[in-house]
Amino acid sequence: MSNQELCILLESLLALLETNNNDRAKTVIENAIRRIDKGLKDDSKAP
Repeated sequence: MSNQELCILLESLLALLETNNNDRAKTVIENAIRRIDKGLKDDSKAP
Protein backbone atom coordinates (compact mmCIF):
# COMPACT_ATOMS: atom_id res chain seq x y z
CA MET A 1 0.00 0.00 0.00
CA SER A 2 1.47 3.32 -1.03
CA ASN A 3 1.62 6.40 1.17
CA GLN A 4 -1.07 8.03 -0.96
CA GLU A 5 -3.38 5.03 -0.55
CA LEU A 6 -2.74 5.00 3.19
CA CYS A 7 -3.60 8.70 3.49
CA ILE A 8 -6.84 8.20 1.55
CA LEU A 9 -7.72 5.25 3.77
CA LEU A 10 -7.05 7.22 6.95
CA GLU A 11 -9.05 10.22 5.71
CA SER A 12 -11.94 7.91 4.88
CA LEU A 13 -11.79 6.31 8.32
CA LEU A 14 -11.74 9.70 9.99
CA ALA A 15 -14.81 10.79 8.03
CA LEU A 16 -16.64 7.59 8.97
CA LEU A 17 -15.77 8.01 12.64
CA GLU A 18 -16.76 11.68 12.67
CA THR A 19 -20.20 10.71 11.34
CA ASN A 20 -20.56 7.92 13.93
CA ASN A 21 -20.44 5.29 11.22
CA ASN A 22 -18.36 3.01 13.44
CA ASP A 23 -19.50 -0.30 11.95
CA ARG A 24 -18.47 0.80 8.45
CA ALA A 25 -15.13 2.10 9.78
CA LYS A 26 -14.52 -1.29 11.40
CA THR A 27 -15.25 -3.04 8.09
CA VAL A 28 -12.84 -0.75 6.23
CA ILE A 29 -10.11 -1.44 8.81
CA GLU A 30 -10.65 -5.21 8.60
CA ASN A 31 -10.49 -5.11 4.79
CA ALA A 32 -7.31 -3.02 4.88
CA ILE A 33 -5.67 -5.46 7.28
CA ARG A 34 -6.54 -8.37 4.99
CA ARG A 35 -5.18 -6.48 1.99
CA ILE A 36 -1.91 -5.65 3.76
CA ASP A 37 -1.53 -9.22 5.05
CA LYS A 38 -2.11 -10.57 1.55
CA GLY A 39 0.53 -8.20 0.17
CA LEU A 40 3.03 -9.29 2.81
CA LYS A 41 2.40 -12.96 2.05
CA ASP A 42 2.73 -12.34 -1.70
CA ASP A 43 6.01 -10.46 -1.14
CA SER A 44 7.45 -13.32 0.88
CA LYS A 45 6.80 -15.72 -2.03
CA ALA A 46 8.71 -13.58 -4.52
CA PRO A 47 12.05 -15.04 -5.69
